Amino acid sequence: MSWINKLFHASKGKSRCCRSEIREHTLTWHAVKNTLTSLNGSFDKPESTKIMKLDIAPGREERWIFKVLSGIDQGREYMAMTKEIRVGRHPENLILLRDPKASRFHAIIYRKGPRLILEDLGSTNGTRVNGEIVSKKRTLFTGDLIKIGETLIRVSLEKG
Repeated sequence: MSWINKLFHASKGKSRCCRSEIREHTLTWHAVKNTLTSLNGSFDKPESTKIMKLDIAPGREERWIFKVLSGIDQGREYMAMTKEIRVGRHPENLILLRDPKASRFHAIIYRKGPRLILEDLGSTNGTRVNGEIVSKKRTLFTGDLIKIGETLIRVSLEKG
């Protein structure tokens, strides 16, 4: 006997009030029981974890490394083998910054052939590479320093 039925049967006959009230409680119990029974299957087994496939550039065994040198996220290191890397405060970004001067979707870094391109996504406070303002797009090289708000990120390439 399920816990719902046990609860229903345990309460049955305990109250000596008028019959219409008992009938009303019985109908309510049945409605609750039916609702919980129909929902029970969805709570039994949690959904399995979805695995995301990273899109690795064909024929390349390299990783771009982005190390935060200063700012609230100092010491964090991000490794990327994907074709596209989003940067900003929003949790969907691969490089997630807590810097309040960074926009939610501040910049995007992507591969274009053998080159790595940084594009500012119209951020409020702008993006700098090696001290120069990035108006739209800029090619990145190993050793470049990206400044977003108070955050300074060093770019390096690791081949393997």
